[in-house]
Amino acid sequence: MKDEFGIEKKSLKLPLKDLKVTDQQLEAWSEKYGIGYETLEDVIKELQRPGLDPREEIEPPVFKSDVLDIKDVKI
Repeated sequence: MKDEFGIEKKSLKLPLKDLKVTDQQLEAWSEKYGIGYETLEDVIKELQRPGLDPREEIEPPVFKSDVLDIKDVKI
């Protein structure tokens, strides 16, 4: 991480507002780590300005009370 971002893990604090990433760096990291360019770009943007986790807004699923084991599931 320090070689690529210039940041020590111990001092990593979000948001990474000062992190400057070029298109060439994103392309190289995308190939190096086998991550899609657009996905990596989204990850970097979220590190620079973290958003909200949409999962917090979703209600947890409600399960039937009589299904306690996989054997209780009927098709």
